[in-house]
Amino acid sequence: MLSLVNGKEGKNMQIWLRCNRAGEGMFPNEIGVESENSSRQKFSLFADERIIKKENGELYLKVFLLERGDKESAVLLPSDPYEINSRIVVVPNTLLKDV
Repeated sequence: MLSLVNGKEGKNMQIWLRCNRAGEGMFPNEIGVESENSSRQKFSLFADERIIKKENGELYLKVFLLERGDKESAVLLPSDPYEINSRIVVVPNTLLKDV
């Protein structure tokens, strides 16, 4: 079961989503990233390099945490993914890291 998550002043919290790989974006400040949802369906999108970080050999994309469950959470992606028709995706909690 998912439950709504609110941070300070009722605003949704930001969180890091682990990505599988990265590639060049359409513009100099963009990076193409790929991750997967809870159904293991891969999705990819372009994101500004300022919301992407590398840490300990892992690549992360900053997203908004909308709802958190025991095993999975709903997040809002920063841009539209190509393979699915929604910026809101449910992902396994194993792919999330607090900001």
